[in-house]
Amino acid sequence: KYVNNQETSDFSSQYVDYYKAANPGDLDYGYFQRIFFDRDNNIYDQYTFGVGPEMIVQVRFDMNCGAEVNTNATVVIHGGQGPYNLHIADQRNGSYDYTVESSPFQFEAYIPNRYTVNVTDANGVTAEVSVFSGSETMEIELGEDRILSADLQEVTLEAGQNINDPEATYKWFRNNVLLEEFGSTLIVTEPGEYKVEVTSGNRVCQKTDSVRVYYQFSGNVTQVMDCTKPKGAIGLTVSGGIPPYTTVISGTNQTLYQVHATENFVFSDIEFGPNTLTTTDSNGEVFTSDIILQAPLEGIQLDLLSQLQQNCTPFGIDDAFVCYNVVLNAGALITTPNVSYEWFMNGVSANIYTPTITTYPDDTVPGLSNEVKVKVTNLITGCSATETFRLSRSTGIKSVNSPVTNKTDNSPTANNPEKQESKAITAKVYPNPGTSGATFFYEVSATEIFNGTIEIFSPTGALLHQEVIKGQSNYKLPFNLATSGIYFICTKTNGILLTDKIIIR
Repeated sequence: KYVNNQETSDFSSQYVDYYKAANPGDLDYGYFQRIFFDRDNNIYDQYTFGVGPEMIVQVRFDMNCGAEVNTNATVVIHGGQGPYNLHIADQRNGSYDYTVESSPFQFEAYIPNRYTVNVTDANGVTAEVSVFSGSETMEIELGEDRILSADLQEVTLEAGQNINDPEATYKWFRNNVLLEEFGSTLIVTEPGEYKVEVTSGNRVCQKTDSVRVYYQFSGNVTQVMDCTKPKGAIGLTVSGGIPPYTTVISGTNQTLYQVHATENFVFSDIEFGPNTLTTTDSNGEVFTSDIILQAPLEGIQLDLLSQLQQNCTPFGIDDAFVCYNVVLNAGALITTPNVSYEWFMNGVSANIYTPTITTYPDDTVPGLSNEVKVKVTNLITGCSATETFRLSRSTGIKSVNSPVTNKTDNSPTANNPEKQESKAITAKVYPNPGTSGATFFYEVSATEIFNGTIEIFSPTGALLHQEVIKGQSNYKLPFNLATSGIYFICTKTNGILLTDKIIIR
């Protein structure tokens, strides 16, 4: 019997192994053999030593569940001295006599039946045992597979409901590993395949049943973005299901089937647009999700060249244009609102983050011609498109006609040099780039006291923070952003809008 530390071995069992004392002779004490136990590293070990009778007889049956069938019975004799006379009586067929030289001895037994075995050794020592070859009703039904969830964090497995044998023993396994549980019930809090092995008290019958316990089948679907690919990809993560999984992705003009054994899988070459993903595990549980795959540069198209050709004059060198006081709009053909802009002059950021710029004479710009580039980034996909052109010498660029600008040329003070000088506002943000979760500072100052509002916007244009400033000419404010991305900090005062960009990594 499998016992724990609170139980004691049963010497009435027919399956206890006995060992004869070694060479006791005529002494009134004996020497026991040295026996090595636990070669299989069982969880519980129990050894009991004692002095028994001169001869012990046991009857053991082969495993054979079911009614009215035959099985093998084995007579095991400990002690005594052969030859042995065996008298076997059963309630159904009478009795039989055998003489054997040694143990063990096998005979055919009927089920169910009661057998009485009497053994007399060569010295007239007798021993007798009576055993029943049948077993009580043993039906195991652990039921259907069980699902764990946030609302149901444990389930109880019951194996003894249809077991009428009070001496039956139980062994529980999880994923074929023996557990330290030997009762008829088991409380389960972890997923896995659980098996119970029930053995009748006389070991005539042994039955098993198993059940799977798993978390509620769920999943998560995301777009896997690759700005260089002509088609999209979907990342799938499932949990709680039983592999393998069958996933079907249905789009407008495409259907994809995939069988996979892993919980994380990426499906490639998926058409952009609406798609429906359906994953079925091997137990028939279904997870479904709709996802719209956005093209990396969906809604972004640049055509500044046509504006240059229409409003400017070819310079004749380096395919450059002569352009003074011309407004160029990079957002003319852009239909998605979730974009950011950045302009560059000769590879260096011009600190202009608006879709429109204006060209103007600027003698400080060197070179016969200069490269101007605009970079438009889709804030949802993270992918960018650029367009490059060249302007003739002594031509600069600045922002114009945009609520998001770091210049003040289009403010009400732009036409009044005296006011413009007295109201000059400067700002800086540092460190830039910053680190997510770390503090950065925004300083804004003017030549005189001014009041206004400072606002921080997310990459999608959502207002994240607003703070009123008043009564000073210089302000230094600490901020903290927890998520990486490109953010805009705006200062509004007396019709002037000053904008800076902060990159959080």
